[in-house]
Amino acid sequence: MPVIIPKGFDELISATATLADDADSFANEIIDMAGEELVKGWKNAIKDHGLIDTGAMYESIKDDIIINETTSEYRVEISPKGKDKNGVRNAEKAYINHYGRGKKVGTHFVDEAESTAQKKVDAETERIYDSWIKKHFG
Repeated sequence: MPVIIPKGFDELISATATLADDADSFANEIIDMAGEELVKGWKNAIKDHGLIDTGAMYESIKDDIIINETTSEYRVEISPKGKDKNGVRNAEKAYINHYGRGKKVGTHFVDEAESTAQKKVDAETERIYDSWIKKHFG
């Protein structure tokens, strides 16, 4: 039985494989950038709201990049890690500062941080995406 291979098919397969490999690095670049911007956003909001006492919560802000291999979902989670020198969880301090407790009024600094960071992430994602498109499709 004859085998018919369309002209340029091998090149198309090779180019598609290259695009797939490069798409992973493209996605990682965006997710890394988003994590950095969100951490900056949180830290700026903490400063803006005067929430630095010992600096433990401020310094503990970290990003966790989560990649679900099954669904290919990428996401970034930002949170304060660990405890301060008195054993108080930094996440608890952030929660109380954000929502308030008793007579302490919440600042909602996380909402502000994420809103501000989202604008930067969107603009930078567009720039990275445009660069990737130009690299591969001219």
